Amino acid sequence: MKKTLALALVLLLIFAISSLPVMAIGNAISISINGATVVFPDAQPFVDGNNRIQVPVRIIAEALGKTVSWFEDTRTVCISVGKGAGGDSIFFVIGSNQMRKNADIITMDTEAVLKDGRTFIPIRYFAESLNFMVEWDGAANSVNLINASASCATNDNILWAKNLKVNDVSRIEAVRMPAMENERYKDFDKTDFARIVEIINNAKGKRINNPEEIVGSCITFYITTTDGTRHTFSNNGNTYLVLDGVSFDAGYDWLDTWAYEALNGKVPENFEF
Repeated sequence: MKKTLALALVLLLIFAISSLPVMAIGNAISISINGATVVFPDAQPFVDGNNRIQVPVRIIAEALGKTVSWFEDTRTVCISVGKGAGGDSIFFVIGSNQMRKNADIITMDTEAVLKDGRTFIPIRYFAESLNFMVEWDGAANSVNLINASASCATNDNILWAKNLKVNDVSRIEAVRMPAMENERYKDFDKTDFARIVEIINNAKGKRINNPEEIVGSCITFYITTTDGTRHTFSNNGNTYLVLDGVSFDAGYDWLDTWAYEALNGKVPENFEF
């Protein structure tokens, strides 16, 4: 009888451990917004007893450009979205499984909590109330919030650029326009990949749906990844960053003079622009 009971307890313990997400077993959880990592200086995200990720409300709200107010008498946190009478307000009450967006009540399967003197809220409910998509990467213990109101092309391009790794790349070429015939092209050596990938990882900017025609220099990287896909990463007239044909208002600070000086060859006759 005792052996049977002991075996049952062991099996129960194994089941309980295996039911926890990998992130709960000592690994830090990272949060990013449209690919940009959010820095938590002290209080860190964690997984609660309901298997939901909780985040410090002030840090995540301010990273999204929202204003946070705390009402001690009702133990309520209010996140203000927008300004004036037309703005939205989102409320969480400590210990309650209900959140409120304006007059709409949303029932959650967890609750807001106080931990180490900080207010934590379940990130999925909060993000989705702001029309963000929530993506979980179990291998990296990371959550990425993607602005669902932006086009998929915008999100995909920026995320691709920010997440590109040297090991993902099989070839990098670049062409500068205008330039002397023998100073326009380079097929980069693998020793240069890390420097170029670092430049690409710094991609940023606001999408421009109808960019103006820009007169000036332009340098375009042609990045072939290990899966055979060929991407373009271009600086258009030191004004726009263009990722696979999508323009962003990014200026030129993402591109240093090294990239220009490196181009010292003639474009191959069979090169595909």
